Amino acid sequence: MRGRGPGWGLALAISVALLCVWVAPSAVSAGTVVNPSAGNWSTFSGTGQLTLDAQTASKGEASTAYYSDGKADCGTTTTCYAGDYRVSNDSGYIAGCTDAAGTHLMAWYRSAAGSQAGTITALLPARPASRSP
Repeated sequence: MRGRGPGWGLALAISVALLCVWVAPSAVSAGTVVNPSAGNWSTFSGTGQLTLDAQTASKGEASTAYYSDGKADCGTTTTCYAGDYRVSNDSGYIAGCTDAAGTHLMAWYRSAAGSQAGTITALLPARPASRSP
């Protein structure tokens, strides 16, 4: 994230939400973790929401290219995500990809209500091979 422009709070909330992916509820069944960042995440103490879905390579690359205005370079060994965000005064769309190790997510967001847009990055712990209850 850069400076404290109009979108810095949103970018911070999205980064925090992505880091929360590693605090899994105990009800999760055992198995291989395929796309650990996918899901619905609460932000801003429950007043906002971030939804991320894992994408096929072609769909994810297209979404990420669109929201990054062609600046993204995801490569072939990454996982792509796309989704939306909602906070009290804004909502919009987000798309991005991880590095090959799955420990760094770079995403681009764009407001549906105006010109607000930007990037977020999140450093994630190494992917667990599996998760048990």
